[in-house]
Amino acid sequence: MRYAQLLPLFVMLTLAAGCQSTNVAPFGAGTKTIALETDEQKMWKDAERVERRIEEVGLVYSNAELEAYIHSVAVRLVTNQLENPEVELRVRVLRGSYRNAWTFPNGVFYITTGMLACLDSEAELAFVLGHETTHFIRRHSLKESRSVANKNVWVNVLGGTSTVVGLGPVFGEIGSVWATSAILGYSRELENEADEQGLEELVEAGYDPSAVLRVFEYLREEDELEGETVKRQPSTHPQMSERVAHCRELLATRYAATAVPGRRINRDEYLAHVQQVLLDNAAIDEAANRLDFARRAVDKYIAQWPDSAPGYFARGELCRRDHGRDAAMQVEAAYQGAARLDSCFAEPHRELGLLYRLEGRLREARDEFADYLVLAPNAVDVRIIQRYVDELGAEMALPTPP
Repeated sequence: MRYAQLLPLFVMLTLAAGCQSTNVAPFGAGTKTIALETDEQKMWKDAERVERRIEEVGLVYSNAELEAYIHSVAVRLVTNQLENPEVELRVRVLRGSYRNAWTFPNGVFYITTGMLACLDSEAELAFVLGHETTHFIRRHSLKESRSVANKNVWVNVLGGTSTVVGLGPVFGEIGSVWATSAILGYSRELENEADEQGLEELVEAGYDPSAVLRVFEYLREEDELEGETVKRQPSTHPQMSERVAHCRELLATRYAATAVPGRRINRDEYLAHVQQVLLDNAAIDEAANRLDFARRAVDKYIAQWPDSAPGYFARGELCRRDHGRDAAMQVEAAYQGAARLDSCFAEPHRELGLLYRLEGRLREARDEFADYLVLAPNAVDVRIIQRYVDELGAEMALPTPP
């Protein structure tokens, strides 16, 4: 009887001894360098291993100038917070249509081309950066990992985490809480903290705070498209509607005075840095059958650079996927626009030749193919196109049937 009474106390003491504190100081707090906790050191090593694997499997979208620009925006936001000389933020862009961004425990910030393509200004990018750098500076990976361990909650890191961003081969070797949280989101408390701090940094840096709501709209669209993946999030994570309502309340109260014209947006500067991303990710979206997102990116590109041939060529490639009554006319107009804007651009002539050949417009097809051969004499398909030219010429030489 005495032992039975002592058993609950023994269990409580055992659990308490195994619990680790989630009350950890943020990086940059005070003047002292913060030493990494033992379990945090392991997370950093795991993160470095994943980082190497990401490089090895070719997921990185190599653009040093773009990464430097994103890094400069991030540093501008967190300079006053991040004073630890042993801790630094690094930026990597990943090829992936999925709209997402995350920061690893060791300060590596990842953002997909899909996220960059949907954002429309530096102000919107700044909120994404402010939110994600808060996860890093406030050491949310460590807090979440300990919280889950203390509650003895099992998290399926191989569920929706890696498949949506093409990281299956990467995360498959690390079944850890921090990986799931980094990609799919943290607890309500930590996500709200990141939203609040990200919004505060946005305002302090002089940006238009209304950009926050536009970012959530992009994420909502992604959630609707990838609903099955989103349903796999642990139930402790906040729903998008909760986060939007929380930020709306902050905008209407704490930051109501900042809703004035003239605050920083920097749309043109942002679009200049993601110009090629718009077309590259449109191709990724097209391959993933996310055609609406692809069209929007191409339309954005053409609206910003109406005299740039690649935008019209990309529109032609997308229009070929349509089967409407006017699809052929739209394809032709797009390729013709690309050829007209850049007289040295060979590919539109090839595509026009293929279109005309299919439609039986023999002379036009031959002429477009001939232009292509002149502009791209060393192309890998030269022999094929030359054969088309010869066949078309021979067919045109046949006597017209009575």
